[in-house]
Amino acid sequence: MILAFLGCPGSGEVDKSDEAWPEWEQGDAVDSGVPPEASVPEVEEEYDACEPEGCIEVAEAVDRGFAQVSYGIMYLRIDNTGPYPVCFEDWYVFFSDDSQDALAGIPGSSEIPAGSSLSIPYGLFDETRETWWCVEENQVTSRSGSYDYDGARAPDRLFTFANDETDQDGDLVEDHVDGEDDGLVRTQHNVWDEVQDEVLFLVGREMNWFDLSEVRTAAVAVRVTNLGRADGTAMVSETLPPGWTPSAYDPEPASVTRPGDGSTVITWAVTLQGAINGDSTSDPSEYDVALLRYALDYENDCANRGVGFAPTARWTGVDGQAHDSEGSPLVIECCAPEDEFTGPDGTIH
Repeated sequence: MILAFLGCPGSGEVDKSDEAWPEWEQGDAVDSGVPPEASVPEVEEEYDACEPEGCIEVAEAVDRGFAQVSYGIMYLRIDNTGPYPVCFEDWYVFFSDDSQDALAGIPGSSEIPAGSSLSIPYGLFDETRETWWCVEENQVTSRSGSYDYDGARAPDRLFTFANDETDQDGDLVEDHVDGEDDGLVRTQHNVWDEVQDEVLFLVGREMNWFDLSEVRTAAVAVRVTNLGRADGTAMVSETLPPGWTPSAYDPEPASVTRPGDGSTVITWAVTLQGAINGDSTSDPSEYDVALLRYALDYENDCANRGVGFAPTARWTGVDGQAHDSEGSPLVIECCAPEDEFTGPDGTIH
């Protein structure tokens, strides 16, 4: 059975019992039957240069099949099925054809432990707690909807509404607790109004993680999406560290610069039309999307895990103000076997 709510969940529908608002969903501890004095002491493992030293980005986890995002009753759920903890420390935009697109994050930061699930409730304002807000005023939220994530983080204005204290309507009541006649709070309407009236560029990638241990080249595609309903043009930049060499651009960038520190900055001018509402409340919005492709040659020693930079988008909004957004860092793992060597002809054996 699929449950659907028009727009977003109203405050009168919220059940704040522990059962309806689970925080961490982890399996019960299992009694191994081994007494404490017989336990095996921990052995410190030798560090693997291709293993992350801490938590990995949500984008990397999704790309590697280590994380899945779905919609439950009143909350988003992120299942971490991988071997590493997942960082949750920003505001992300998740897309779904089946349900309401979502702006989700936390004013502070947290982690999703390996093998655990995080359930994110709707419409809170708590620096120690994750929450989510609706993006589309035109589509229903449906249980069992699955979500895609390309690494895009919230544009500056949406970040401000979700993350900071605001009083957009000037009634001296903070927007996260300022109830409206429809049962929602002012913050939700701030997000909807911004999406409806502005151009809002998101920047991510088709893949944000590559394993180049066997092949030293990658086909990278930066994905730019206009979340807003107004048309606009953004300058989208991708910065690559030394030894990460781009070529074969499609389309051709506006500029390729090398600041002198060995890095490379690629910049495109991207013009996108505003998004269009779906034909019915069951249909997703239609977004204008641009793919900026290039080939990446990895020329560093193949003996480590490299974390690059996030792509950025900058534009002038309908309001005449400068705006920006960013994606997630590009991650390259390259750890070749010790007996691998490069022959005189440049081939890797």
